[in-house]
This record gives sequence, structure tokens and C-alpha cells, in this order.
Amino acid sequence: MNRFKGKTAIVTGAGTGIGAAVAKRLAEEGVNVALVGRRLAPLEAVRRICGGLVVQADASSESDMQRALEARDRRACGPVAPPDGLYLVRVDYA
Repeated sequence: MNRFKGKTAIVTGAGTGIGAAVAKRLAEEGVNVALVGRRLAPLEAVRRICGGLVVQADASSESDMQRALEARDRRACGPVAPPDGLYLVRVDYA
């Protein structure tokens, strides 16, 4: 259907389980995905299926997530970020 074609999503925990399933589904809908997780091998496996940018990072670390937002290796993964950049929205659950 590609209703989200051209949009960008950062998926944390994208290497396994629900995160991997969400990344795959978003890619099917035309979304450019940035796959974020702690373990590189599972992230690479998901990238082989749905493409996107792999960023090894811990979602609980603000500095890791900032680095993830700044990662834009377009030569390796295609357009994963809009020209005006990506923005980190911090959510505190406490």
C-alpha cells in the first residue's frame, strides 16, 4: 500500500522480536527505517530483509540515541533521514 512512502522511522530494539517485526512492516509500507539496537548481528540480519540504516546503540542511553539520530550513511543504506534532520523526543515514564 505504501501509505507511508518517504517517511522515516527510528525503530529501537529492531534486531529481534516486536522491534524487528515493526521494522519489517514499516519497510513494507514504504518507510525508510533506521534500525537501532545493542547487538549488531541481529540488526544486520533485519537489514538484509528490509534495508535501512543500522545503528548499534542502547536506547536507554541519551548519548547513544543522539548518535543514532546523527547517523546518516546514505551511501550504505539509502535515504533514511529527511533533509531537515531527525529529532529526538524524550519521554520520561517516571
